[in-house]
Amino acid sequence: ATFLVFAGGLLVFLANKNMFSNYKTYYLESYYYIAPYKIKQLIAAIQPLRVSGRTTSTSPYAESVPVLVYHGVLGGNPDSNNGEATNIELSNFWNQMKTLKENGWQTVSIQDFYDFKRGVKSLPAKSFLLTFDDGRKDSYYPTNPILKALGFHAVMFVIDQYSLEENSDYYLTREELVSMSKSKEWELQSHGYSSHSEYTIDSLGNTAHFFSNKLWLPELSRIETEKEFIDRIRNDLEKSKVDLEDAINKRVTAFAFPFGDYGEGAVNFLDSESVLVPNVLDIYQMAFYQYSGVYRYSQNYPEPGDADGRYMIRRIGMSAKWENGEYLLGVLESGSAKTLPFTAKFDTTDGWVDTTWGKMEVTDGKMTIGASPDSTGSTVVLDGTDSWKDYSVVANVRWTSGSNIYLESRYEDDDNLTACNFKRGDRVHVEQTVDGISRVIAGVENKFQTGNGIFRIGMKVSGRNVECSINGEVIVSTPFLDESLSSGGVGLKTWDAIPGNSELIVEDFSVNKL
Repeated sequence: ATFLVFAGGLLVFLANKNMFSNYKTYYLESYYYIAPYKIKQLIAAIQPLRVSGRTTSTSPYAESVPVLVYHGVLGGNPDSNNGEATNIELSNFWNQMKTLKENGWQTVSIQDFYDFKRGVKSLPAKSFLLTFDDGRKDSYYPTNPILKALGFHAVMFVIDQYSLEENSDYYLTREELVSMSKSKEWELQSHGYSSHSEYTIDSLGNTAHFFSNKLWLPELSRIETEKEFIDRIRNDLEKSKVDLEDAINKRVTAFAFPFGDYGEGAVNFLDSESVLVPNVLDIYQMAFYQYSGVYRYSQNYPEPGDADGRYMIRRIGMSAKWENGEYLLGVLESGSAKTLPFTAKFDTTDGWVDTTWGKMEVTDGKMTIGASPDSTGSTVVLDGTDSWKDYSVVANVRWTSGSNIYLESRYEDDDNLTACNFKRGDRVHVEQTVDGISRVIAGVENKFQTGNGIFRIGMKVSGRNVECSINGEVIVSTPFLDESLSSGGVGLKTWDAIPGNSELIVEDFSVNKL
């Protein structure tokens, strides 16, 4: 009997020797959460999972898919966050994953996600891609038991230099990565070779991100040329892919930008995005970056194209401030693809995304947008509307101050959209912005005096046709919308030349399919 106990213990040790050699007490906390969950599942095995009905979609298939990104998953000591807002406590991670599972969400593989993007595969509604950055031990060992218990799958983006060439107490080793890649729970993809630090970019010793800037060449007393920049980043991208593929004997098709930065962190190479992105997508099928309000839409939609499609992928970064799974559930459901007809509730379930300038307040069934004291206005966009094509939108508004309000449609991003521009007591324009260049494509004099009372603004987009209306009366229209603006969502904007002097209260907002 003693021998059997010893042999059993030895087998357990050998099967988990990497965890024991890198042991941290809180790793065992995962089993504290898992055990009662599994018992509950066994008792209630014949009961179906509770499925939330808060999403607006009625389709059995996913119209959009969110991608979540985590970094460190740490113990319950608040001081263990190491000053990183991207780290999350293990109890919070468990609560988030369990909540998603109980509400019908399920993970997908990187290949399934890619096929969804290409438009060649349908995924079940409430599908999501779960990712982790950096190849850290504290993002693998605490979470692996949870993934197994919930039947979830994850992707780890690995920094080759730290994991394949060094024996670290912080980063996963080559042996650990090989073991992960053979499991059902994990896939490995690239996070760069040696590009996850800050590097010197000038003679003063200032540092910045590897992929967004030209580096300082001390031996030549100058910064890189554009060709040298391209050669350097391609070498890092290709080496990371090849070395990781050699280590795990599997294809590596995806890359996650270190720090989520694909040009926003540019200091001495402001056009780095236009050079960097094509080179990344020449080597990898997908490049992942972190979503922020600047990009408005939080989830990913199919983009049918050729068989060798290349895509930039949005990810939702986890925050230590997201205290429970219900909050994350709300983020995912408010950002999911919305179906038409749509009527705004003006609460947290709508998915209104504010801009980085101005203000937005959603209270008591109304939305107020306007300028902050040092800004000229504000813009808001409705998340989950990226795939809309032909529709009409109307809004009951109270225009309290400012010279212009805009009702926006076919909104792809800040550089690609069309809008009805209502200028107080002056003119109404149909405007379009394509690749950042804005111009008026139709306009008429507007004698309608809005005052400070409630009135209705409307916009209709169908093919290349655009109409702008006030109180149901078409004021201006055009059949000449740029062909590139074929789909996109809705938004609102206020503006005035005087800072702090624009505000709009929206009391009703609805969209109908044409």
